[in-house]
Parts: sequence; C-alpha cells; structure tokens
Amino acid sequence: MLGASVVALVLSQSVTAMFAGVVALAAARFNTIIARRRGISRALVALLILQLAAIVVFFLAQFLVPLLEAVGKDATLTGRIPLWKLVDERIGARLLLGHGYQAFWTAASMDAWKIWSEIGWMAPTAHSGYREVLLGLGVVGFATLTVVVARAVWQGTRLHCEDPGAGWLWM
Repeated sequence: MLGASVVALVLSQSVTAMFAGVVALAAARFNTIIARRRGISRALVALLILQLAAIVVFFLAQFLVPLLEAVGKDATLTGRIPLWKLVDERIGARLLLGHGYQAFWTAASMDAWKIWSEIGWMAPTAHSGYREVLLGLGVVGFATLTVVVARAVWQGTRLHCEDPGAGWLWM
C-alpha cells in the first residue's frame, strides 16, 4: 500500500501533497528519534529538531517563489494568494467570532460574492484550513482548534515515547 501511495503521489504532480508527505515523514522520524532518547538528551534533540524546522521555514519564506518558478509552478499558488488577501480582509471584519460555521461561502453571502467577483471564479472555500477556521469561527474557534491539535500532538508523542512498539506513531 505504501508503494502504491508513493506512486500515486508522484503521478499526481501535486506539490502540496508532496510537501505534506515530506512533512509527515519528517514528523514520524522526529517522533522515532525522540522515543529512543531519555532525560536531557530528549530535550536537546527536540530543541535541535525545532531549530532545524525554523531554518526550513525561514528558507521557504525567503525562497518559495523562486523555487516554485524553477519547477514550473504558479507563484500565486494557482490563484490562492489573491484569494487569501481578500479572505484576510473578511477575517479582520469579524475577527473575534467569525462569520459563522460554514456560513461564509454560500450564495446568500454578499461578502463571498464580492470576493468571487474580484478574483473571477467561485472559490468554494478559503483554500487554507487555518483561514477557513478564522473566517467561520474567528479567533475564539482558532484558539480552541490550536489547543486541541497541540494537545493531540503532545499526547501522541508522549504515548509513542512510553511504548514505541505499540503503534502510536501511526496514529
């Protein structure tokens, strides 16, 4: 199944999916390395890996557009960047509680129609999960999501470190 998945991923030519796959593999490797360490060694390895992640994020922030152009991809991420600028304005209009869960991208939403007319296509979503949460649920919903995701990652890592052979890394 893994081989078939890799082949399908490569054939899809989706840079986003490939990037997500690389991030998932890196996270799995991170958890495996952490599970083998104990005490201060575990903390030092975690800090080292976090520093490497920060360097990668900095590198991508500086060189993403030239990298995309070098591989022949659209630097606007297929029209997402102009969409995100308009969505960010709508998020700012109702920052605290948002527009309501799944209420923004409907035919009855004048704000959605303004965005659709400006970008020239009917985007069904914000094309960014984080922006979609902020748009629908505001900072309150986003903070809740952040706490839930952070807790899940923390618990999964802790369980994997306690018993690496139990299959927690898969979860």
